[in-house]
This record gives sequence, structure tokens and C-alpha cells, in this order.
Amino acid sequence: FARHGSRPRWRDAVHPSIASAPPSLNLRLAPHVSWLACFVRLTASPHGWLLPRCMQEGVAGSLGAITGGVLFATGWLLWIDGVASAHSLYGYSTGAAEWVPGVLQTLALLMVNVISWSAMTDGGFDDSLAKKVKAWVFLSFVFAFSGLIASIYIVVREVNFPSAFGSTGPATRGLLQNLLIFLGSLALRVGRLSDSDSD
Repeated sequence: FARHGSRPRWRDAVHPSIASAPPSLNLRLAPHVSWLACFVRLTASPHGWLLPRCMQEGVAGSLGAITGGVLFATGWLLWIDGVASAHSLYGYSTGAAEWVPGVLQTLALLMVNVISWSAMTDGGFDDSLAKKVKAWVFLSFVFAFSGLIASIYIVVREVNFPSAFGSTGPATRGLLQNLLIFLGSLALRVGRLSDSDSD
């Protein structure tokens, strides 16, 4: 938004027909229209892409956090629902090995997002801090892809050679869980990178 002093001028981001409405109506619409206009109005970024102006002013981090949190929670809810349904409907109890992919994926999400990636490029690879950060990121992606590969293996095994009646349900939910957590981790990371680039 164009700024007037320290406060954004929401009139500059909305359609002229709305901005020209009576002042009393504008006062009632301002808190809502400003956010709506933030997503509707597109502005050219320095990279030549069209991005909402709000994403150029630090909202990308919030959107990334919300998206990542929703994906993470949905993944675990799907998994827990699949485990509970298989146990209640078919009497199937999942083994400890079937929990490992989700735990690895969760650890990877935490590991990727607890560090500042700017430290990975500051000082080059010869810098000791950069070396540690790169090793940390590499290990986190090892965990992430290990979880994905393990969940795919479990699904293929249970579909072709079911260990028990009703075992394919939790296996499929485990794969969906890993995919959603992985996407949530990327959403969190992209949101943080967007915020750091706008600073």
C-alpha cells in the first residue's frame, strides 16, 4: 500500500468506485476491504513477477506459517484417524515402524525451520558456521526424504502383500501425512525466506 506517514492508505489499493464511496461507508469497509484489496490488486515485483502488494510487505511470512500449520495438522489428523479407524473397524493395530515416517518428517520440518538460511551463504563454504548450517540442512532433508521413501514403501508393501485385513488404510494415510507435512515444511520455509528478502 502507499503510505501516508506511518499508516497504510487503504484507499490507494482499492477500486476507485469503492474509494469514492461516502466517508461513513469507507470507515465501515476499511478494515475488511484493505485486506481484500491486498490479495486482489497486483503489482510488479523487482523480479518481474506479479505479486500481491501485501506479500511485498511482510504478509508472506504469516501466510506461510498459516499454510504450513494447517498442512502439518491435517497430516497428523489424517494419520491418527486412519490408525483409530483401522483399530475400531478391523481390529488392526499399527506397528511402531509405521509411525517412523511421520516422526522423521516432523523432525525434518522442525530442523529446516529453526535455522536462518542466510547463515548458509554468509562467509562461503569455508566458514565454520556455514559448514554447520549446510550439514544441518542436508541432514534435515535426509530425514524428510527418508520419511517419504519409507511411507511409499509401506504403501506398496501393504497393497501388494497386506499384513492384515484393514492394513492398507493406515498405510495410505501415512503417505498422505508425509506429503502434507513435507509441503507444510516448504510453505513455512518459503514464507520465512520471503520475509527475509523484504527486510
